[in-house]
Amino acid sequence: MHKKLLALILAGMMVFTAACGGEKKEPVEEAPAEETQEAEETQEAAEETEPAEEENAWKFDVEPVEELQDDKTYHIGIVEQADHPAITHAVETFQSDLSSRLGDDVSYEIRCINNDEEACAAIVTQFLSGSWDLVLTAGTMPTKIASDASTGTPVVGVCVTDFVVADIIESNAEPGGYCSGSSCLASMKDAWEMLKYVTPEGDKVGVVYSEDEIGAAYQYEVLRLYVEEERGGWYDIEGGNEDFNIEDYLKVYKVGRNDDLRAVLDLASSECGSIFLPCDNRIACQMDVVKAFTLESQTPTIAADVNMCMAGTLGCVSVNYHTQGSNGAEMAWEVLTGEYEIGFDSVYEMAYSSFSGYNPEIAEALDLYIWTVQALDIPSDE
Repeated sequence: MHKKLLALILAGMMVFTAACGGEKKEPVEEAPAEETQEAEETQEAAEETEPAEEENAWKFDVEPVEELQDDKTYHIGIVEQADHPAITHAVETFQSDLSSRLGDDVSYEIRCINNDEEACAAIVTQFLSGSWDLVLTAGTMPTKIASDASTGTPVVGVCVTDFVVADIIESNAEPGGYCSGSSCLASMKDAWEMLKYVTPEGDKVGVVYSEDEIGAAYQYEVLRLYVEEERGGWYDIEGGNEDFNIEDYLKVYKVGRNDDLRAVLDLASSECGSIFLPCDNRIACQMDVVKAFTLESQTPTIAADVNMCMAGTLGCVSVNYHTQGSNGAEMAWEVLTGEYEIGFDSVYEMAYSSFSGYNPEIAEALDLYIWTVQALDIPSDE
């Protein structure tokens, strides 16, 4: 009896063990299948989203241009190279002056490309391929790109140092093509006179600008011509002296895209008695750095833009950016209303209408006043 009972107990235990073993095997066998299915679904989802990412090529900070939604008679696309006061002033004046001529019949679409060449090309392409009647470009980069790309849409450029030097047109007198505008080359002769006034005798001038700024490089070349013609001006050097070396008077310091502007300014200051800053979109966006450098190093700084001066240099020789915008508006109005045929009239050249000034706040801090020019009216921080 006991043997039979024991046998039954052992048989029951074997059945129970087998049953438990079966229960354990089922999840182990199913888990890889679930994981595989999950992985396959994830991969399929990724494959579905990849084409969408490729189709969306707009990867810039600049918003794309939308389709026209209004019923205005004239539509103006505006491309700003950078966000700084000179360009803002010119563009706002352009809009104000053109609207005063065309009333409510004109609309504007503005994009600032922040010195991004790829974004600039994308924005320009959208304006030129859309229904915009004219494109206003503020800065050398967008003007060059729009001029090269236009197949009929008129392009008016402002805040361009020289259209010919930037290879935008063949002649300032007869631009041809679909682009013209207003240059912003200030008088480098007046700039040299101011630099001589603020630079200690015998010291050289450091010329600081971005390595990819064509206009800034051209301003230096024009300045260099005046220095060579005068043989420096503050040394007792007879004309035709074969020992004349331009680097005894001017030394160039180029700022690369990844360079620290303050470090370049400090280097220039260690080797030179003053600093000259040509019109430069990248540096114009870093005037807080220039102002701090000027005050801390006590180095006289002269700019080729009144807005840069008001933001933190000692003095300036500049064109009037209100006139830049006004010139652009006059040209745009004449093109839109049929006064000009496509091909444009001559470029407005600004070199002979520039003015000089100094920043009284910086002058007081450096105890160096440029009495030969007017003090600028600097807005209070309050």
